[in-house]
Amino acid sequence: MKMNEIIEMRKNGATYQEIADAVGLSKQWVQQLITKHAPELKGTRGSARRRALDQVNRLQAEIERYKGVIKLLENDVLTAKNEAVKEFAERLKSLQIGLEISGESLYYIPIDCIDNLVKDMTESVNYGSSKTEQ
Repeated sequence: MKMNEIIEMRKNGATYQEIADAVGLSKQWVQQLITKHAPELKGTRGSARRRALDQVNRLQAEIERYKGVIKLLENDVLTAKNEAVKEFAERLKSLQIGLEISGESLYYIPIDCIDNLVKDMTESVNYGSSKTEQ
């Protein structure tokens, strides 16, 4: 077996013992050959493990970052929902009609006013643009 084949086996992640068994040499002799002819491959199995762990750590950090982004978006949605409910309530109050019957004040909101208000509020929310911008 040629030296370049030994080096290729090491690049593919073979251990010194696996290479030694394949070429009929001792593990120590294979280690010395690789150290002499391809020092960058000495201990590559551990390096590959470190690279894999580094990649896992980077991916975990990215996942945590995305979790943070998701939390911010959830907060934005909740805030927007709360603001919409408040606006709806205030606009609904402005539509009420007051009556005085037998000395008592009664208030009501015509059904068509509610329907128009809901339509107006939902149609004006079109990807951030208002009804007048369309």
